Amino acid sequence: MDLGKAVVLMGLVYALVEYLKTYLPADIDPRITQTLVFLIGVGCVFLVAETVWGKDQVIGDHVLSDLDFWSKLVVGLFVGAGATVGHRVESAVRSVGSSEQKPGKR
Repeated sequence: MDLGKAVVLMGLVYALVEYLKTYLPADIDPRITQTLVFLIGVGCVFLVAETVWGKDQVIGDHVLSDLDFWSKLVVGLFVGAGATVGHRVESAVRSVGSSEQKPGKR
């Protein structure tokens, strides 16, 4: 999967998580949010693999739609992890110059 298509998939995961977070309490445990990210990442990979776009996604020398369950699961976890890293980078960039500290952090 080339970088551009992977970023689009990670963006989809990020957007879906942000949407679902609007239905959850603001003080939700970060472990629940991270689990949600991984589940959505895996779900998105399985969804894409079943579409016409799945034939265009090449992982190494294998087409995404032809991968077995466990391979798609691993790709989905990587997509979720990439979305998490992207979110943390965005948060870090947004907080540049801010003197605010989150509660419990020094």
